[in-house]
Amino acid sequence: MFHLIEFTIASENYPSTAIFEINGEFIKGLNVSTNSDQTIDQVIKFSYDYPTDSNNTLTIRFEKVEEEAEVKMLSLRKILINNQQLYVQEGDYNPYPNDYVTLKDTIEHGGNMGWYGTMDYEFNIQDNLSNNRISNSSIDKMSFGHAIPRTILRDASLQKRHHLND
Repeated sequence: MFHLIEFTIASENYPSTAIFEINGEFIKGLNVSTNSDQTIDQVIKFSYDYPTDSNNTLTIRFEKVEEEAEVKMLSLRKILINNQQLYVQEGDYNPYPNDYVTLKDTIEHGGNMGWYGTMDYEFNIQDNLSNNRISNSSIDKMSFGHAIPRTILRDASLQKRHHLND
C-alpha cells in the first residue's frame, strides 16, 4: 500500500532526526538541522505490504542526534495510507522525559511535537467493511477512553462510499 506523510520540521543549531516505523519496522529516517526561524517542509512516500485484516501502528520518532536543540518542532500536516486519511490530531504523543517534561500520559497535540518523543497512530487494514464490527477489544478500549483505531481498506473506493471528503 502506498503511504504519503507531509510534515514540517525545525531543529535550531543542533541536528534532530525523524524516524518512521510501521509495527516496529524501520521505514525511513531523516536528519535535520536548521538556522533560527527556519523550517523545512518534507513529504515522504513509501509502500508497505500489510497482512490481511491486521492491526497496525505507525510510529514517528522525533529525537536528538547528539545535543538537544533548544528550539525544535515536528508538525504533521497529512498522513495518507492507500489514499485514506489518518487524522494527525488522533495520534498518541508521548514526549520523552527531560528537564522540562515529566508527563505520565499522552497529551493533546494537534499533530505538533514540540519536544522529542514518539507519536503513535493505530489503524486496521481490512479487505472489506463487513470486518469492521465492534468487537470486545474495541469495547474495552472505549471504556478506558481510547479511540477505536481507524480502518483503512485495501480498496479505497469502498471507503469513499461511506465517508464524505475527509
